[in-house]
Amino acid sequence: MSARHIKPLLLLLPFLVAACASGNQKQAIQPEVNQDEISKIQSYAAQIQQAVTAEFSDIKSWRGKECTIRASILQDGMLMKAVAEDGDPEFCEAALAALTRAKLPPAPDEKTWLKFKNSPFYFAP
Repeated sequence: MSARHIKPLLLLLPFLVAACASGNQKQAIQPEVNQDEISKIQSYAAQIQQAVTAEFSDIKSWRGKECTIRASILQDGMLMKAVAEDGDPEFCEAALAALTRAKLPPAPDEKTWLKFKNSPFYFAP
């Protein structure tokens, strides 16, 4: 290829790369959530938090510690899997044990459950 053909290609290269890159990006579509759905989500989260907190015999001794656990939950509240993702190792172990022992409530409806079925849970007493 001659030098006179390469120069225009070099000038077009940034535009070609930008066009390819923008074609691969997906627009995040935010579904509309009404106030009733937000209330259900908040209520269900509070019920889960209460169930897990009840299984900590010494929750106050863990102040200042934190842990993120990813949990897979069935719609009836059954815990299928829980894995510590980040945080204090000892506290994560205690939080995993409490989550495993907890009797998690069933989700109020499928839409709410979909928000929780494979979610990270942040623990910080």
